Amino acid sequence: MGYAIHGLSSLSGCKESNPEQIEYLAHFKMPPSAHRLKSSCFGLQAYGADASFEMNPADLEMFIASTAIEPSLFTEKSPDIQVLNDRLKKKASGMESYLYGKYISVDFTQEILIDMSSSERYIVYIFAGGG
Repeated sequence: MGYAIHGLSSLSGCKESNPEQIEYLAHFKMPPSAHRLKSSCFGLQAYGADASFEMNPADLEMFIASTAIEPSLFTEKSPDIQVLNDRLKKKASGMESYLYGKYISVDFTQEILIDMSSSERYIVYIFAGGG
């Protein structure tokens, strides 16, 4: 609930110029190589936060460790993965290689999809919500 209260007090769309806001609401830390950030936040009684960015593959372990998802819970591309967010499910269907992880608790959900199709850059998609 504290995240929702903090987020609502400054919820102005999670602009790319203020990456700390999306990091706080979505419970992750942007890796040093992150670039091309796109983000948004929405909500009143509950909230949602949505972000995507590119990063160097070398930052993968550090990024995963900063999320709410246990590293062992990330799964490689598989036809039986149950992706919750429809937008992420659609993106995953067109990827050659990816990692997917989700965290669900009573008051917070985080889903992360990492497109690993290129060995030079990974594209990260995050959806988080709570309230």
